[in-house]
Amino acid sequence: MRRLQWAACCAVMGLALGAGAQTAGVLDPASLVRDGGFEDRKFCPTDYNQQRLRTLNHWVQPTEGTPDHFAACSGMAGVPENRFGDAPALEGKAYGGLVLFSRSKWRYREYLTTELQRDLTPGEWVCISVWYTAAEKAGIVADGFGAWLSPDKPRGERDFILDAEPQLSAPAGHFMEATDGWVNLSDAVQAQGGERWLTLGNFDPKGQTRLALSSSAPKDATDWAYVYVDGIEVVPVDKPEDCACLVRQIAAEMQDPPEPMTRVTELERDTLHFDFDEAVLQPEDQAKLDRWGRLLRRNRFLRLEVHGHTDAVGPEGYNAALSERRAASAFDYLMDQGVAPDRMRTAAHGSLQPAASNASGSGRARNRRVEFRLVEQAFVEVEE
Repeated sequence: MRRLQWAACCAVMGLALGAGAQTAGVLDPASLVRDGGFEDRKFCPTDYNQQRLRTLNHWVQPTEGTPDHFAACSGMAGVPENRFGDAPALEGKAYGGLVLFSRSKWRYREYLTTELQRDLTPGEWVCISVWYTAAEKAGIVADGFGAWLSPDKPRGERDFILDAEPQLSAPAGHFMEATDGWVNLSDAVQAQGGERWLTLGNFDPKGQTRLALSSSAPKDATDWAYVYVDGIEVVPVDKPEDCACLVRQIAAEMQDPPEPMTRVTELERDTLHFDFDEAVLQPEDQAKLDRWGRLLRRNRFLRLEVHGHTDAVGPEGYNAALSERRAASAFDYLMDQGVAPDRMRTAAHGSLQPAASNASGSGRARNRRVEFRLVEQAFVEVEE
């Protein structure tokens, strides 16, 4: 992996924490980012993105994680008001949006990628600058965010974390929680040469993002750490001192950042059993599932793991599909009870994880099952 060299020193400038204080507002015409304000669109977004980002001409999603585009022309995905809160644009009438962390899906990430106007040259200094503000309805705040310059267009597996080392990163313990204005992250880096693509998002490995509950989130807050982004720039500079290197100023002011949150507390386990070669729930199972549904609806910090299993009769490929159908039957039932799909995670194990010996009929009956694991996220306590 190619890396860029960090700047040795930079100019010191202030943060724009409030809308009235911000110094940005007009993008630098020298920036290599074609559309740093997310204004150049193919059509107006109608709602937050659930499939593939298609509304913008110059920004794409490099994984199956679904970043969002907000614009004043929209309703649910509008500016300043939208599904996730109220936030005026830094400049213009649009911005992007990213999930940095999802409580129910630990590895889930969203990224935004754009192609620069040209390749960077070896030894060239550039100033990377990103403005962000947290969504009002984000129930979680996180410190995981970065900007990555790469020679090739990134492509990630499913909606998982991109394996990359961003050149610009939010300092550890700097929780991205400001909702009353835009905050700038910027730094100078020196190119190896050939860097052509810029990607924004949370690149922290699983379990390394520091998290806390939002102190200002409303009752209908999401279970995500979510930020809006705007004013994205990659500006060539003669020397690192020409860049505002605000990530270093923030890092210098940080004292004893908290340890990464890695704990998950298991609260309960339970099991449902199935008839031979069947994936149909038994009538007596519905009472158990109704109880799980009530627990999940009452506590938004709970999530449910649903694991499907089979006995060892039949080929393993068939058993894998059967175990998936069994897990799906419980998943679908709970969805019908009003449990959001992102609160649950399913896994299909076929016959590979038996609970009893498959040598007897009673043992095989025990193995035809779905196991449930109810867990609660343990967040790091953050002292003011």
